[in-house]
Amino acid sequence: MTKKYVVIASSLLFLIVGFFTYLLLRNYSNQSTIPSSSEALLLHGYWLSQKGDGPLKLSLRSQLEIQAAAVIYKQYPNLYLVINAGPIWGSHYLSLGTVMKKEIIQLGVPEEKIIFQDNAMDTYDEIVSFLSLAKKYNWTQLVDLAASQHDTSIPTLYTNLNAQATYVTAESILRTYGTQSQKNTVNQLTFSQYEVGLSLYEDFVRIALIVDPNYQLLGAHARSTRNRKTPYGGIPFIPVDKYDLK
Repeated sequence: MTKKYVVIASSLLFLIVGFFTYLLLRNYSNQSTIPSSSEALLLHGYWLSQKGDGPLKLSLRSQLEIQAAAVIYKQYPNLYLVINAGPIWGSHYLSLGTVMKKEIIQLGVPEEKIIFQDNAMDTYDEIVSFLSLAKKYNWTQLVDLAASQHDTSIPTLYTNLNAQATYVTAESILRTYGTQSQKNTVNQLTFSQYEVGLSLYEDFVRIALIVDPNYQLLGAHARSTRNRKTPYGGIPFIPVDKYDLK
């Protein structure tokens, strides 16, 4: 009996070590260039941050998203930046999109180059509204900027919607073109508990998209986990983002 338990425990340990090794060594997309003919770029919203009753700020991943978008805009000033992130903490708080817009303007992006909405509550909503705007403005060269863990789920969503967009990651943009401080932050995030958390979540999404290609169940789950009371993004004890920011 003891030998049986040892075998079971050893097998579980092997699976756990193997899985976390996979998370650390998995090669995410490192594309850091976009076509010169690109017309519009979608920014994805992540989470908000607030210390006590202090001011509402962006979580670390949301900050990296707007920093990378600002870097891209400086290289491609003809681009329109699209933000659509809704009131994920409810009507008593500013919408995530409102905070993103305010902070990216502070980074030097002109307000007239920002197409702003604040009703999307998940990744699917963001992409659907982006494609609707593309149709309205006759954009054909689209860019999607997101965290590296989305490198399968986001392209899959575009495919499911019979659309295309150049996918780039905030991490790759900042590693290539960012300041030394931004590069250091990205490198620290890469080997942190937050990276493991979001990797676990997005691996779940990859599998779930096979049976839920229209993001109905996934969307319902995403909306339920982005409120003020779930700082771990719906994954108990495994944080997916850094909220307690200085």
